[in-house]
Amino acid sequence: MVTVNAMGDKCPVPVIKTKKALDALTAPETIEVLVDNETAVANVTKMAQSTGATVTQEKLGEDEYKVTIQALAGEGSQTAPAGAVCDCVPTGDTVVVISSDKMGSGNDELGKVLIKGCIFAITQLDELPKKMIFYNGGAKITCEGSDSLEDLKNLE
Repeated sequence: MVTVNAMGDKCPVPVIKTKKALDALTAPETIEVLVDNETAVANVTKMAQSTGATVTQEKLGEDEYKVTIQALAGEGSQTAPAGAVCDCVPTGDTVVVISSDKMGSGNDELGKVLIKGCIFAITQLDELPKKMIFYNGGAKITCEGSDSLEDLKNLE
């Protein structure tokens, strides 16, 4: 059995960790994913089901959940649909254009967490985007002190 500890990780990290565990499989295996919120449970479940795996969920306690994935032989080599990880994840010759330091409107703090998660998700792709362009408020993400600066340096 493989255990993925994603406690305290924000989306899309639990999905990315689980996808990496699936990709590493060479035979049928059970993967247990530990998370601390219902959104992560839903996202991990959706991604795992998209590979054909059987998935069960269990609430272990307050802010503690377990997603159990019964992965099939060779399943780790399958690729989940792009939207299963993050709707903003590009591949191939894609050019990513970011014009704001947050994603969406309404709650600015949530928007900053979402754009950081999206940039991190891009760093985990097998095939990176061809270019990334940052302008207007998006240029702030490339400056010293940005929460995403380390991820951008890794992409570089």
